Amino acid sequence: MKAVLSLCVVISAALACPLTDKKPPCCCDLPKICPATWNVKKFESQCSTVAFQGTWYIQMATPTYIKGNNPLKTGLFCNTYPSTRNQLVFEDTTPCDNTDYNTEYVVIDQSYNLYTQCIETTKTLFSPAYGKDSQHAIFNVGTEKYYKNPITEKYPFIDDKLIRHKIDGSCHREYTISVIGADDCWGEYMVLAVINQYDNFFCDKDYIIWVMTRDVAPKWSTYQKAFEDIQKSGLNPYHLISVDHSLDSLPSLPTAPSVPSGPLGPSGPLGP
Repeated sequence: MKAVLSLCVVISAALACPLTDKKPPCCCDLPKICPATWNVKKFESQCSTVAFQGTWYIQMATPTYIKGNNPLKTGLFCNTYPSTRNQLVFEDTTPCDNTDYNTEYVVIDQSYNLYTQCIETTKTLFSPAYGKDSQHAIFNVGTEKYYKNPITEKYPFIDDKLIRHKIDGSCHREYTISVIGADDCWGEYMVLAVINQYDNFFCDKDYIIWVMTRDVAPKWSTYQKAFEDIQKSGLNPYHLISVDHSLDSLPSLPTAPSVPSGPLGPSGPLGP
């Protein structure tokens, strides 16, 4: 009788708490340039690409120093002192095309240089790395010059499907990023990871990561979500540094980018 009762209890428990698959979600459709563990976000509709636009504040970043950079330059790849108030402003280059899931964005990378007391601006172009029909949020980023000499990635990409462009206009360098974290409506936070790997003095073995938020002073819960997304991709969030946004006396930064006077076009497999 006790054996029958025990069996009933076991069966009841199994029905109430069915076994779940502990395996991580399949990443077999990821492009081969991405580590298999990365949880790359997707644009499921045009609504996602619209939500992606606008102003983002860089809140946390991988400290970056690569030989050959200007120590007084500020921006995404120069995010340590004297940088503050670093932000990105995204604008869709094809706002009338309602069929593309993954579109191009003109992006203004702005920061305030405490040393020179000036706002510094770097123009970039985010282009879908695998075309507008690919839903993966992976972009080739063509940018103006960050460094005097090109910095080369440690492990060059080999992928025939990866779209490459020639250097053109004001674009001097290219790198590739993916979005590995964001809230469902792209209205709170976003995490970008640079797929290229460089000889970074501060974090030689870590990928470069940027945590961005819509609010200039986000809640702690927003940071927690971003940290969890970074860890879900098997990356380390604990080497990130905070980007200062506390100076209220700074001049106002523009809220919308202007279209560059010269054409922007991503380059070959070089760093920024």
